[in-house]
Amino acid sequence: MGPQILAAKSRLSIPLYAVDFDPENADLLVAGGGGGESKSGVGNKLILLRHSKKTDLEELAEAELSRDEDSVTSLAVANPIKEGILGIIAGINSSTVDQQANKNEHLRSFVVTIPPSSTKSSTDAIQELGRASLFTPSSAPRKETYQRVLRLSPANKGDPTRLAAVATGLAPDGEVIAFKFDGSDPTASPYRISLKKGEEANDVDIIDTTGNGEFQLCYCTDHEAFLYQVGSSNTSSKVNPKSVYELPFPDVFEKQKPRRSFRAIRFLAPHLILILANYPGRNGAQLLVIRINDGPGIVILQKRLHKSFRAGTSLDVSNLSRGSNGPAQFVIAAAGIDSSIEVLTLDYHPEKGVSNLLLFSVLRDVHALQITKIAFSSFHPPSLSPSGPAPPQTLKLASVSLGNTLVVHTFPLTPNPPGFQKSSYILRTRKSSGILSLGVLTSLFVLLLSALLFQVVSEVKDTRHELLGVSNWLSPEVQSMISDRYDQMFQPPKGIQHVVAKAAGGKGPAQAVVMRLPETGEIAAELEKHADLLKHETVKKWEELKPREQAWWKKKLSDAGQWAADEGDSVLKNVFFSEVAGLVGEAVRG
Repeated sequence: MGPQILAAKSRLSIPLYAVDFDPENADLLVAGGGGGESKSGVGNKLILLRHSKKTDLEELAEAELSRDEDSVTSLAVANPIKEGILGIIAGINSSTVDQQANKNEHLRSFVVTIPPSSTKSSTDAIQELGRASLFTPSSAPRKETYQRVLRLSPANKGDPTRLAAVATGLAPDGEVIAFKFDGSDPTASPYRISLKKGEEANDVDIIDTTGNGEFQLCYCTDHEAFLYQVGSSNTSSKVNPKSVYELPFPDVFEKQKPRRSFRAIRFLAPHLILILANYPGRNGAQLLVIRINDGPGIVILQKRLHKSFRAGTSLDVSNLSRGSNGPAQFVIAAAGIDSSIEVLTLDYHPEKGVSNLLLFSVLRDVHALQITKIAFSSFHPPSLSPSGPAPPQTLKLASVSLGNTLVVHTFPLTPNPPGFQKSSYILRTRKSSGILSLGVLTSLFVLLLSALLFQVVSEVKDTRHELLGVSNWLSPEVQSMISDRYDQMFQPPKGIQHVVAKAAGGKGPAQAVVMRLPETGEIAAELEKHADLLKHETVKKWEELKPREQAWWKKKLSDAGQWAADEGDSVLKNVFFSEVAGLVGEAVRG
């Protein structure tokens, strides 16, 4: 049985298009949406909620926005300005009249004063701070450009400076614009990327590559993924985006056939990106892990999502690492048009790369209508304490839909390895849990069996330390067989066997085994180089000895403990026998 996933659901008063968590407090989140500039009676709102109870969502504040302007199409929560005060940036188009006059202040900023949970929903806690226009004015007769995408770089505690990026939707000439989000004027020095005619960015992501104001931005069009460097080392006028991967055609000879299309993109590391790709005709979706090289990127992992998924609408990733340089697990969530969310895990090691793209769970029928956006809470590992095991942690995933609903799922995280104060955290899949349990059980079984066999052999060889009483239940024949087998495996070869083995395993010039009978009468087995041997004395191979000489040598070797009859003559065939000073010949002649 897998870990329990808790869900909290709230029905709000508007269709929802955007959601994001407070980067430093996973209990707070902001959702936005509305009916747009219409006479439907459905307003446009930003709503602050608290999710402190795992199965309950509490509305803390809401801002009723103008009904003469568009709905909230994108948003991001910035670092707290100070304790109890949040910053929000959002995409909200100006009125149709203003747009036709080429005055579309699509980028809005808000400040949120977090009210106490004991009060009812506040209507003045969210206040607009400013608005700006970053996109190039449209030359089309009908002005429909809106801020389709908004993304902030990952938050760093204590550092309010982040990079923001926005991308156009329904623009005649697509754009991606990045700017430092630190309270300064976003229009002062933006990084502007102009896309090819007819192309738009479906999604954007940002990663902090150095921690010193150097960022890397990635974005995807329908069929291509790009990288762009942002920082002190470049300006928007000098550096062009780099294409890192393009979807191939299904058949290189039939380029009219529809290709898969990119829907969303996320960084895993500066050299790794994850892309959600949809098959044509809503025939499924796929995750691609792409390694970025100096040349074209390479797909190193891919996984097709469950059959009823049909097409993806949103993607997000959470990095569960303790630091930027160590191994980590990524938790991946992809939302489909069937109102399901597929949650997966991916292991990462700085030296070995990525592996084990595993399914954790498919959350089905999360909403009644299509999911428009999903977002993970930021994961902050607990501070290391001098003692005690790693405390339990959770990860949250928010999703919103066209059906006015917001759902927050809570996933329990497991210390890895468990019980250690410096443990990292993982979302343990059923498969990895099973593998871990089987591996542990197998290891324990092998260890227990090895200890049992060692004790049996010990008692067979020495009965003074009996624990199992082997002599009482193991027959003498079996004990003898175990003892003999032990001697064969672990006792080093003796006598002539030892010298022959040493000669066979030696390195350098070829060596020969020479049996001598010095004047002392004691047999000596020695190693000598073949060349030296032929120079100094007369030697004979075993086959060259006469039967009487062979019989004499066997007796001498046996008496000296250098050879036994059950070893046979084969070991002697590799040995030279010397007649030093005629001693052997005289002895044989008697």
